[in-house]
Amino acid sequence: ITATVPAGREIKIPVDITENGYLEVRPETNETGPKPTQDSTGKVKAVLDYFDENLHDPYSARYVRWSPVEKKTSNGQIYWAVQLKYRAKNSLGAYILTEEIFFIRNGKVVDVVKL
Repeated sequence: ITATVPAGREIKIPVDITENGYLEVRPETNETGPKPTQDSTGKVKAVLDYFDENLHDPYSARYVRWSPVEKKTSNGQIYWAVQLKYRAKNSLGAYILTEEIFFIRNGKVVDVVKL
């Protein structure tokens, strides 16, 4: 669907037509992007990519528990979120147990909250 608003801007809303002929907005096309997939162990690629860039030693990470990916609100914004408890080496080589919520949009971690 394409609509023109009074200011002359064009808005495109991706929709599907249901079997009954109704229009249905595709949920994966909102500002959060598609829902991140989890492998059989619960790992989320966006979080692993984030670790590759931000952990001191990403290869040392040992995952204790992954939550299911779900939509959460933070600061009035909607995100895909996954909670993770993990151990990883710090700069001194000691394993540190950490639990964090990773907020994801369009396949990228955009915010992290330590619990």
